[in-house]
Amino acid sequence: MSGVFLSYAREDVTFVRRLHAALSAAGRDPAWDQDHAVVPFSAPYESEIATAIARSEKFVFVISPDSLDSGPCAAELAAAVQSSKQVIPLLRRQARDGQPIAAAVAERNWIFFDDDARFEASLAELIQTLETDLDWVKSHTRLLVRAREWTEGSDDRSRLLRGRDLRAAEAWLAEGDAHPQAPPTSDQRAFITASRRSADRVAWLQRTVLAIGLVIAVALASVALVQRNQAIHQRNLAVYNRTVAEGLEFGPTNTPLAAKLNLAAYSMRPGQVLASRLLSTENTPLSTLLTSGTKSVSSMAYSPDGRTLVSADEDGTVRLWDIADPAHPRALGRPLTGVHAVSSVAVSPDGRVLATGDTYGEIQLRDITDPAHPRPLGVQVAGSSDALYSMAFSPDGHTLASSDEGGTVWLWDTADPSHPRLLSRLLNGDAGTAESVAFSPDGRTLASGTNGGLVWLWNVADPAHPHLLSQLVTGGTGQAVSLAFSPDGRTLASGKNDGTIWLWGVADPAHPFLTGRPLSGGTGAAYATAFSPDGHALASGDADGTIHTWDVSQPAQPEPLGQPLAGDDGAVRAVAFSPDGRTLASGGFDGTVRLWSLPKTTLIDGTGPVLNVALSPDGHTLASADLDGTVWLWNITDPARPRPLGRPLTGGTGAAVSVAFSPDGHTLADSNHDGTIRLWNVTDPARPRPLGQPLTGGTRSAVSVAFSRDGRMLASGDSDGTIRTWDVTDPAHPQPLSDIPNGVAVASVAFSPDGRTLASASNTEIQLWNIAADPITPPPLGKPLTGGAGAVYWVTFSSDGHTLASGDNDGTIRLWNVADPRHPRLPGQPLSAGTGTVYSVAFSPDNHMLASGNDDGSIALWNVVDLAHPRLLGQPLTSGSQAVYAVAFGPGGRTLASGSIDGAVRLWNLNVDYATERICATAGQLTHQQWQAYISQLPYQALCAHK
Repeated sequence: MSGVFLSYAREDVTFVRRLHAALSAAGRDPAWDQDHAVVPFSAPYESEIATAIARSEKFVFVISPDSLDSGPCAAELAAAVQSSKQVIPLLRRQARDGQPIAAAVAERNWIFFDDDARFEASLAELIQTLETDLDWVKSHTRLLVRAREWTEGSDDRSRLLRGRDLRAAEAWLAEGDAHPQAPPTSDQRAFITASRRSADRVAWLQRTVLAIGLVIAVALASVALVQRNQAIHQRNLAVYNRTVAEGLEFGPTNTPLAAKLNLAAYSMRPGQVLASRLLSTENTPLSTLLTSGTKSVSSMAYSPDGRTLVSADEDGTVRLWDIADPAHPRALGRPLTGVHAVSSVAVSPDGRVLATGDTYGEIQLRDITDPAHPRPLGVQVAGSSDALYSMAFSPDGHTLASSDEGGTVWLWDTADPSHPRLLSRLLNGDAGTAESVAFSPDGRTLASGTNGGLVWLWNVADPAHPHLLSQLVTGGTGQAVSLAFSPDGRTLASGKNDGTIWLWGVADPAHPFLTGRPLSGGTGAAYATAFSPDGHALASGDADGTIHTWDVSQPAQPEPLGQPLAGDDGAVRAVAFSPDGRTLASGGFDGTVRLWSLPKTTLIDGTGPVLNVALSPDGHTLASADLDGTVWLWNITDPARPRPLGRPLTGGTGAAVSVAFSPDGHTLADSNHDGTIRLWNVTDPARPRPLGQPLTGGTRSAVSVAFSRDGRMLASGDSDGTIRTWDVTDPAHPQPLSDIPNGVAVASVAFSPDGRTLASASNTEIQLWNIAADPITPPPLGKPLTGGAGAVYWVTFSSDGHTLASGDNDGTIRLWNVADPRHPRLPGQPLSAGTGTVYSVAFSPDNHMLASGNDDGSIALWNVVDLAHPRLLGQPLTSGSQAVYAVAFGPGGRTLASGSIDGAVRLWNLNVDYATERICATAGQLTHQQWQAYISQLPYQALCAHK
């Protein structure tokens, strides 16, 4: 019997040859009709194919436009369905728009082979699927073959089951009704029933007519019940598969809806793949939806205390929202209404005054001391009848700036908001409409943007007598539609309607300069820009309905922060950070306001990529090493609410490359690209202090540092090809022990838990050193370990010291059995972690799990209880970042820390309940309307207890 039958179109034969070879190598014995390997010349094709399918354990259908059009492929699929074979769809090429897909293919989970770079990962998923419930499939195939032989033999009784075979078949049939993928066929049922009838024929003759009738009645009732349960099961499976597919489909375009659909699917059938999708949401912003007006949201503003949000709509309404709890916002009072569309709103710095401006140029000031009952202050004022575009209060609240369609910026005295008066007006000359205005944090500079693409900087220290400081000219085309100053006033962001965002250095506004190339995220106008309160992040709302966030800690080298946020139907017209920086509000063209909960577990520290992370032994402190040379300490006593511990540690002249805590947690070592290593006393991590002078010795970068388990020895791997060790029994006075020549740059070092062995990774080799024999001049333990063709980036020991894991730049992980370090061996095949380099690997404290940080921005989790047969746990965790440089487990194994190229440290709670609670607290659960749209075949189910 063949393990699996491959159904495909001839146009895909090159791919199928590769797949056939890979499955053969894995011992799956695939059957396929290539060069008449299944159907000999002159043989009846349809009959032979049906027989081959019946003799196969599982049926693989290769999806492509050609296979979906193929008559033979359709016939093969029908034969597989008739035989109740488990159909496993593989997507090779996407179907054409509107091309019909058979239900047997559409309603099942697909395995994606449309990216050749991920062939090995997809193959592993296929093999895992093939091996699922293999004993059941083998029994199913064996009984199907015997049933066909019995049927083709004209019901020959000699072919029926008897004795032990019959009892086993009946037990199999009893379990089969609930089987999700390969339930018993009608032929198998008839065959087993006939076998039982034949075996019991003598007994039947001895039973009474009443007993016979009872048996028949029970049999009929059983069949009816089985059929009913089977129909319910098939319906639920189809609903589940469709919900999973929709969650995957909405992932890139509507993250809140995708999270809710994944939660619904997980509640139907919990599994590792969906669990990993839920875990990935922990470091993804999710939103709470507020229904605003009937037209586009044109402007938004927070009150200074962050408890109130004001939104303005083009239908002429202004709404005030109580967002003291952003997860449960509520409208305050009735909407404020007007005759004309409201184009801009602004809240005074003291939170007492609300300014609204409309398309007829009129400005109304209101007292919002009681935001549930705002009241007008004085009469409306207007500089002209031209449509008002933008407004902003000065930091002291004494001046209000407004810009209009006529190209004028008006400055109003609002020291007494009941009696505002015009101070001055600024003319943009022939530059066109004054699209936007923004005050610098010190209130001395006003920026105005025009539809001619120019940005003007004005000195408004005396707002009654302003004067022009400078004019900013950008490349490209388009209007300067949005402006925002950074909190420190040193950077100005200008968004244009060509989709670009320009960052200007304006510490001296008379001499501004571009900090670098413009940011480009969306495909349309950057209608809105806003800096986070700490100045580390910039958000832009774009015409394509997305929100992009950037790490602008270093304005000359901004980096994207995760994937774009999506959820609005149409352009995002307004964005604003809450004063505490934990929420981002967005207003869309669809008339909705979204409150995006920014993950508290995504930490932005330095101004460049995070190269390494380490957790203290008690799990209360996290250290991160950054490319900008800083080392940050975070209090993660509550991993859901981390907070920075003071200023970063500095001292080196290059990048901070590696960090490590001593086993007692009192000492932190950090290595620098300048070749130095610094030791810090972190007994009180809020007040770290240096211990002695930096350690030196290398001529180049100290790439990696590690403490021995007893804390008495420190090792470093240097890019000059040397491994160095120090006696740090007294960390204030470390003493050099050895310089071990290695020949080539050392990428990573690690001590075994017993302190007797040191592992080092260099180029494509791993060397074990016998520290116990001679800590001064340790001899190598055997020959270097090799295996992959790529360079080894990381090595780490399991806590029991029996396993050494290595991550390579060819995308593989190797697990070495080093229980006897003199004779290490590979108990299984290398693990494939995706595409590109594996930068870091880490064992959980119980050694049951291995995490890898990968070049594609993912974190793969593996079950390594059985080293010979490790398996991937669901799908890799993702956050939209690029390369993940570092991973580290907390002491309990429930928290995983990662450091990425985007400059963020992320904390992952590996308990799916935490992810579920966050989804419920932010995105909420599916509404009745959404449930009806996506899961209408099942009754509504509330998935969040508190909602």
